Amino acid sequence: MHHTSSIPIKQGVINPPDKSELREVALECNKVLPRHELCRQIHTSKRQLIQSFFMDRYEVTVQQYRNCISHKKCSSKPIALGPAAAFSNDHLPMTWVSLREAKSYCAFAGGTLPSLGQWQNAFKKNQYPWGNRFRANRINHGMAVIPNHYRGTIYQYAVRPQLMPEGSDGFSGLHQGSDNISDMTPDGVYHLGGNAAEWTDEKLQGLSVVKGASWLSPAYMAHRLAYRLEDGSSRFADVGFRCVRPIAIRRSL
Repeated sequence: MHHTSSIPIKQGVINPPDKSELREVALECNKVLPRHELCRQIHTSKRQLIQSFFMDRYEVTVQQYRNCISHKKCSSKPIALGPAAAFSNDHLPMTWVSLREAKSYCAFAGGTLPSLGQWQNAFKKNQYPWGNRFRANRINHGMAVIPNHYRGTIYQYAVRPQLMPEGSDGFSGLHQGSDNISDMTPDGVYHLGGNAAEWTDEKLQGLSVVKGASWLSPAYMAHRLAYRLEDGSSRFADVGFRCVRPIAIRRSL
């Protein structure tokens, strides 16, 4: 099923990252969280061929998710359990969804969550959605800080950092649609860099992989190799999702 809000992503080959790219993402992470173990959390895939697919142009919105609820194909738990303000604007990305709820929506929409290979292929071999130069102000991002009582201790390099908004990019929360055209891939896919981080269809170390920076997480997470690991049953103010769909191959008789 072809959706007008979806972008065709051509077949591509994902190559293992070279040393300079690994240094790039580690460097930007260490600026935020010096010597933290998260700076070693970098996805290094084997060479693989990614077939052509459609990817949603934007994150799935509140309005789209409500439509799925009305068709009795999606759970209403996110709206019941999340803060009312998160759902007050139908055009904002849908957040507070668990991994299972995101998968249910994508199934309703005729697709799946993206794999790590599909996510990287949408970058067109760039390190960031827009190119290879890190530009924090291009995306809606937040910041990460080590809690005060852990600073200066051995635990500061492993403790989970606190995530919070950071307004230097011009946004203090989620934004809608094409409000930020600087966070866009060459094909026209928006917000793979920031705004809402996003669930994927992958697991590592028994946890679910979330890609992209968000309005609550640091900008270095926009790098194609960066990721965070979360419990798929959890809900977050800054994690949404988008769907992908296969491109049907037409064969002549």
